[in-house]
Amino acid sequence: MDIQLESIAAIIFDMDGVLINSDRLHEQSHAMVMRKYGIDLKEPREHFRGRTVMDMMTEIQKNYHVDATPKELYDCRNFCFLELAKEQLELMEGVVDFLEFARARYTKIGLTTSSASVLQEGVFAQFGLAAFFDEMVTADHINNGKPHPEPYLKTLEKLGIKSRNALVIEDSKTGIQSALAAGCQVAGIATSHSAAELSEARPTIVVQNFQELKRILE
Repeated sequence: MDIQLESIAAIIFDMDGVLINSDRLHEQSHAMVMRKYGIDLKEPREHFRGRTVMDMMTEIQKNYHVDATPKELYDCRNFCFLELAKEQLELMEGVVDFLEFARARYTKIGLTTSSASVLQEGVFAQFGLAAFFDEMVTADHINNGKPHPEPYLKTLEKLGIKSRNALVIEDSKTGIQSALAAGCQVAGIATSHSAAELSEARPTIVVQNFQELKRILE
């Protein structure tokens, strides 16, 4: 499937694995919470893929009879992530250059992330990203996480953009599925998963990095 360049009026970014290299820090912060509350988690990570962190913590609290509320687990995980981020978090290569390109070229720029607002705000403050974006949708704004289309439908509504006029940049199959279900064009970027894996979700295009995507859009 070819990308329809002339129809693009907005770019919508995922955050984790697209803007920031955060996968390892999410794993570390999750492990810190499990250790703190003495949880020997049996479920593999894929069991929770695409679900919001609050959904994950609600299930864990129920299944492991943890002496803490899901909200306490959720807040602890977010706190751990932000503490790790201060010293260890990095932007993905080429992000700032591509954001400058997108901001100058397109009418609207949006963010759709499965992370909490407190994480999005912390990341944007740390790297000075807020000025690039018109609207942000986080896990706090939705009822259904990716691969459900709600996150991207909510972002499109806030941006005032029709789905056919939006290009989404995603690094996971569940994110691609969410954006496609919302009717958007999707660029799968092979930062967290291989191009072959991303292709299984049938995005509009697959690119290796932001430099390649910029060349296509120019």
